[in-house]
Amino acid sequence: MDFDGPTRFKSDASENYGGFRDAAVDYIANLAVEDRRGLLEKPLDWNPGNTSYFLNMQQLLCGLQAMQLTPKARIMEVGSGAGWTTEILASLAFRVDCIEPSAEMIEVARQRVRAHLAHHGVEHLVENLTWQCSTIEECEIADESVDAVIYFESFHHVIDEHAAVERTLRVLKPGGRLLILGDSNWIPGNAQQETAWNEEMQAYGTLESPFTDAYLLWLLRRSGFVDAERHHLVSGLVPVSRETEPVRAFAQLDATWVNLVLARKPTAEDLADLPPEPEARPEPEAPPEPVVAAPPPAPPVDPAPAPPR
Repeated sequence: MDFDGPTRFKSDASENYGGFRDAAVDYIANLAVEDRRGLLEKPLDWNPGNTSYFLNMQQLLCGLQAMQLTPKARIMEVGSGAGWTTEILASLAFRVDCIEPSAEMIEVARQRVRAHLAHHGVEHLVENLTWQCSTIEECEIADESVDAVIYFESFHHVIDEHAAVERTLRVLKPGGRLLILGDSNWIPGNAQQETAWNEEMQAYGTLESPFTDAYLLWLLRRSGFVDAERHHLVSGLVPVSRETEPVRAFAQLDATWVNLVLARKPTAEDLADLPPEPEARPEPEAPPEPVVAAPPPAPPVDPAPAPPR
């Protein structure tokens, strides 16, 4: 059954798979020199209030806390980029498989993560990292080998979302967690969103194609994930005087605008609890064609009387 409604900003992205993949490979080469500094600085934000720093860090830390991973769990980080998320995962002694299509980006991340771990005196943790220069659609990770998959600001870059979600489900162990962070929720008709994404694609060629909230959940559930749910990001000090207000009043990131999603690969117990699919009923046999009796022969027609003489 197909989804009935808007899906993602560029619903035909998979038709240009090669072009979008090549643009991701060449991303650093297309950056202006002054923009490359951000590869090493992120998530730092020098603006008053350091807004993006806190939003990025809070998303990652809250997401990790929600997944409740065991020590030394194995994580596949999809679209690992320049490594700022990777260095935090590595610092927590997780084993990390980094999937990134740009070889130049991987080299930046290797240097960054190695220096970070050495600074904290845990350089041996670099042995827990592997790097694969690939898209999620083409990566080679053994089935049921990872405890969690994280997409941080990268799910909207997947070109073939069906292949990506199927691969994600396959590599997770039963009960493994999927975490999608930092992806805008496409609101069809929002000109400000669409203009920004079109400008980004024109500048760099990389795919900018966020999903509608309803389609993203449908996609995950249809592929076999369970407990798929979107979240608000709430992190901070709440005055006692406002303690009766709803959660949404304190959201730094509101689910209306951002897809912060957790989901889980079902276990054998989950599958056993599913109601059995109804047995297919045999198609009823078509009734025999009614036998139509031949009409009785028409009575003979008397010859017309001869005209009088």
